[in-house]
Amino acid sequence: MDRIRQAFAARAARAALAARRPATPRRVAERRLLLVLPPDDAGQAAAWALVERLGLPPDRVTAVVAGEHIATAPFAFTGRIAALGADALDWRRLPTRAVLDAAWADAPDVAVDLAGPDDLAAALLVGASSAAVRIGRHRPDREPFFDLMIGATPDAASAADALGRLLRQLDPPVLPV
Repeated sequence: MDRIRQAFAARAARAALAARRPATPRRVAERRLLLVLPPDDAGQAAAWALVERLGLPPDRVTAVVAGEHIATAPFAFTGRIAALGADALDWRRLPTRAVLDAAWADAPDVAVDLAGPDDLAAALLVGASSAAVRIGRHRPDREPFFDLMIGATPDAASAADALGRLLRQLDPPVLPV
């Protein structure tokens, strides 16, 4: 049964990627970020540290945690974080239409997936968004989901650190750094 579920999930993910329509990004200072946080405390702390270094106002960040556990977050984001738990997923373990619509409501310019590279729900949330730049952790079969990938990182915390270094090197910038 699990193989059937995975096959339907993969087919739905491919269809969502094919239907994706990238939006024209806003000016760098006005850009919005869709951030999928990892499920672990250290990874979430590193991701929040990156968001704070970027200096993005809370109303320009849509945060979703891959899983049920929301660790300590900056006070400004308290109550603004959605959980991608079992109730937010359909039978294929993909985000429901309501979850996708809520995550994409602010039309993100940049979408980042710091969840595990094997998390198809998180990859779909970022990869099928209208964001002009989609960034995720490397896994060969996830390449269609992302424009930029972070590789050779053993965990989400090191992926967040690598993302910070990557964002500082990009010219023109995709987010204010």
